[in-house]
Amino acid sequence: MTDISVTKEQQKLLYRLQHIIPRSLGTSSFYNNKHEIVVPQTSDAPEDVEFQMTWGKVAARIWGPPDGRPVFAIHGWLDNAGTFDALIPLLPKDLRIIAVEMPGHGLSDHFPPDIAYNYLDCFLAIERFASYLKWTKFSFLCHSLGATMSMIYASVFPEKVDKLISIDIVRLETTRPETIDVRFRKTVGKLLKYEAEIIAGPEKPFSYEEAIEKCIGGTFGSLDRKACDILFKR
Repeated sequence: MTDISVTKEQQKLLYRLQHIIPRSLGTSSFYNNKHEIVVPQTSDAPEDVEFQMTWGKVAARIWGPPDGRPVFAIHGWLDNAGTFDALIPLLPKDLRIIAVEMPGHGLSDHFPPDIAYNYLDCFLAIERFASYLKWTKFSFLCHSLGATMSMIYASVFPEKVDKLISIDIVRLETTRPETIDVRFRKTVGKLLKYEAEIIAGPEKPFSYEEAIEKCIGGTFGSLDRKACDILFKR
């Protein structure tokens, strides 16, 4: 790829970001007085931290000054905080962004084997973090599953959320009351099956290259090699 094409790709990315992320999220702007696209300076390296929970630790990455505007960044299903590694350096520098890795994702500990991963358990983790950090009002920058959880949170605690940016979203699945017993019966069977597989022992490990290939194929090509390398670091 030539330098010219790289510049065009950067301009396209910044143009999309300007439409996705409200300018009022920070005091900085992607545009100068002549309305020319300005490439932001690269931010300092993030700080890796751990939060202790009753069942284990939760990992997170923190960008920005301690007194910056508080933002929770939450990744999608089977992803991790690396989701935001290439995006956050492009954002205003006056934001205090904490990219949290949900239980069982990235470097965070797994739940005990008999506890399933669902919206409500991860939703509770957000409230724990908000209380731990003493954040009374904050914004969300989320992807996929994280976007769904943040929308649920904002609907329950609207006074705590001032802005919510969703990059793609997993929709909530609704269930008719007359069929909930059938669906729940099927879910119980699946959970017991997965539990038995976990107890039986780990699957045969993949090589790094096999994992890359499966990740690209499993996402139907929406992730490329570079994206996989970023996510696989965690």
